[in-house]
Amino acid sequence: MSWDQNSVAHPNHYDDFSSPLPLGSSPVKVNRPNTQGFTGGIAGDTDESIYQEAANGTSNLYMYDLSTAARTDPPAGINTGLWEWAPSISTGYIEFVRGTPLLVQLVMLYFGLPELGITLDPFIAGALALGLNYAAAEAENYRAGLESVPAGQLEAAWSLRLSTAQALRWVIGPQAIRVAIPPVTNDFIALLKDSSLVSLVTLTELTKTYLNLANATRDHLGLGLVVAAWYLLIGLPFARLARWAELRLGRHLRTA
Repeated sequence: MSWDQNSVAHPNHYDDFSSPLPLGSSPVKVNRPNTQGFTGGIAGDTDESIYQEAANGTSNLYMYDLSTAARTDPPAGINTGLWEWAPSISTGYIEFVRGTPLLVQLVMLYFGLPELGITLDPFIAGALALGLNYAAAEAENYRAGLESVPAGQLEAAWSLRLSTAQALRWVIGPQAIRVAIPPVTNDFIALLKDSSLVSLVTLTELTKTYLNLANATRDHLGLGLVVAAWYLLIGLPFARLARWAELRLGRHLRTA
């Protein structure tokens, strides 16, 4: 579905259009904690999983902005001819990343790039692989949310002399986000659990520490329950927060 910008007379539809949704965030500086070996224990290596999640979430936002913006009209100053290739590149990236296993992408980044002379730190390789993988899924979630809003909403905003950026901020965005929140929350929790895959690239985090301790103590069941509880304690607040945000954004539907 696409909106016809010419259906309503508005001379400044794209004057201040800078991004498809005001969902960007400032860069997050991530300091990698020293959690190698058993010194941190399970509780200490939980910090590594949280730092990994923060880095992944930040890269998700930036990659989502790029992949979604590529499907809109070009911003001011961008060559229109070059921008025509953006939808194809964005679609190719999304389909390739969603259609290939995350584990394969992680191995290619950490073990494959050194064959080309590019060596990545294990933390950087893990954050990049998870960020690129889940950014593709998030781009589709937000696209589905935007397309769930009737085109008449944007046209009505234009008729009220709102620019496209203002319409997205005050009219389209809140409705789209409410629809996108449930799948985004599921992906965010799945991202937290998939961060255990970074142990493959010699990065010691919560799951890797659990395996080391369980192999040393022969207590896979008891320690496994402890680690599962840690993951639950980390992920459950995000699920509750997302549910609260969904209810708050949809409160007008309950009173209508």
